[in-house]
Amino acid sequence: MAGFPIPTTPDVYDLPTFKLRIIRALRLVAVATSSKADHRPELDRLFGSENAANAFLGLLKRCSRHWPDPIMVQPPCCRQTSFDEILIADLVTAVTRDDRAQFDRLLCEMIDRNGRDELHEAFQLFVRPLPSAQKAR
Repeated sequence: MAGFPIPTTPDVYDLPTFKLRIIRALRLVAVATSSKADHRPELDRLFGSENAANAFLGLLKRCSRHWPDPIMVQPPCCRQTSFDEILIADLVTAVTRDDRAQFDRLLCEMIDRNGRDELHEAFQLFVRPLPSAQKAR
């Protein structure tokens, strides 16, 4: 009996550095939030800018408002990525490349147009202060 293929996500070590940095930040925020630790200095180092770190936190708040379910993040030691981690990294990549059509394609089945507009703005606010060496190509 043939089954349906089970979708998988990539291993973190198979990702470009830019996407790995986004996933590390997602996991850092999740762990620091649950343990009430101060994650800002590490986010500043990760993104090379306090403005980018603050914008990343704002972006996550907006994502939480629009995501249909809680955002799922793997533990820091896990090599496997979650679908949400990959989606957020892909959204950052689309915004970095100024590809609004791709951004909308990634979200159109789960978030309405107004929500996508609000999220696109939040992703732009995050990408703008990133040093150019840290942006996806």
